[in-house]
Amino acid sequence: MKNPFVRLRQIYKDLPIKHKMLLISYFQILIPVIIIGFSSCMISERIIQKKSVDYSLYIMRTIELRLTDCINSLTSMSQDLLYYNDIYERLKDDGKYENDVSDVSDAGDVGDVSNVGEEKDENEDNGSSSSFDKYERITSTINTMKKYTNSRNEILGIYFESMDRKVKFFKDSSRSKESIESLIRFDEMTAKARQGQGKVKWFFTKNTTKAENIFLVRIIYDRDNFKEIGLMAIRINRSYFESVYSGLVNNDMKDIAVISEENEFIVSRKNEFPYVFDKEFLNNIKTKEGALINQKHDSLVTYVKMKDTDWKIISYIPLNI
Repeated sequence: MKNPFVRLRQIYKDLPIKHKMLLISYFQILIPVIIIGFSSCMISERIIQKKSVDYSLYIMRTIELRLTDCINSLTSMSQDLLYYNDIYERLKDDGKYENDVSDVSDAGDVGDVSNVGEEKDENEDNGSSSSFDKYERITSTINTMKKYTNSRNEILGIYFESMDRKVKFFKDSSRSKESIESLIRFDEMTAKARQGQGKVKWFFTKNTTKAENIFLVRIIYDRDNFKEIGLMAIRINRSYFESVYSGLVNNDMKDIAVISEENEFIVSRKNEFPYVFDKEFLNNIKTKEGALINQKHDSLVTYVKMKDTDWKIISYIPLNI
């Protein structure tokens, strides 16, 4: 059996000169067209991918700015609460009045003041003065907390507790379906807050990988000797963080999520943990921002990593659409 190339060469030799010239012309035209077409497809693919990445990163950066503003606002509010002397004194003087527990409801503005006059003194006037001071302090702390829970929709509750756990007082927002007291995990929150060394830290109660409740936590220190005197916990409305991507996400961007430094799912447009963001993939995110191809799920993933919190803002676009 003859070699196919030998047969083709023989056929070419048998062609008339005119046909040979036409065939050569066809090849001269066809080969560059194929090369140019292939190159154009490759270049177009890179341009489209780059534009998709650039657009996604633009969205991520915008969300980062919004989220940073939200966090700064909450941090500033918690800082204001630290400077309220009545809150500070009430936590600092926890040994002075035993079992000081104030559950503040909308029905009552003075909380539980049943123990106000328990401390007895040989001097009755001193006892009355002490009771009146405590009553004023309780009223002041109630009004302070109510000012924030009533005026700021993002606040679902504010909670304070002394380190020896003798004093605690809190205020729930009328928008909250659960009391913040029932959600507090004092030991875990204290351990988390200590990591901030006086600064704000974030604590999430979660179901598997999804954060159910979002708390801002921080330690309160004695102003004289810097010893720990109490814990502050502020419960944040999830919709406050969800608002950061409102109006930014289009239909091509299948989902967008905010992930904590410990890879806890905080919020997402679809309000569920996207299967694309598995822990193995999330652990590969090292740089400030960028884009990666998730080969496992055939998706283009873009991300921005926040500086102060180490939260990750992530979106993904399927490549098979």
